[in-house]
Amino acid sequence: MQLAKPRLEVFRFSGCGRLTSSNCPGTLTGKLVLDFQGTGKTFFFQIGSTLTTASGSYVSVKNAVSNLAAGRVFWQVGTSATLGTTTRFSGSIMARDSITLDTTVKLCGRALALTGAVTLDADRIVRACSSCFLSPADEEDSGSLTP
Repeated sequence: MQLAKPRLEVFRFSGCGRLTSSNCPGTLTGKLVLDFQGTGKTFFFQIGSTLTTASGSYVSVKNAVSNLAAGRVFWQVGTSATLGTTTRFSGSIMARDSITLDTTVKLCGRALALTGAVTLDADRIVRACSSCFLSPADEEDSGSLTP
């Protein structure tokens, strides 16, 4: 049996220049599906300034090897992150300033703020994310992540 080599998928928004550019926000609307393709992939998103999700958005994984796949998704945010109401989000958010999870957000991963607060409002953060896996009917990626 041959094991697949782990792969790192790095996504840096084009046209943003340096990661610290204040003109490089990321906005998520709808749903974003990260396809692990049954391998040991790692997804790493670099956003120069803010990360914001619209209410009801979600980032989920499919074809993952285990229910800890969200531990292989990282969001490096140059300033602050705000997850909108009822967002379902997979991965570890690492923000320089602050992280706000609006009402009833479900985060499969971690929220780490370097200099500011992580603010929660009736939210749920879990590490084992089997409930963040998609059903076959939800596997279509119909959202957008834009700079």
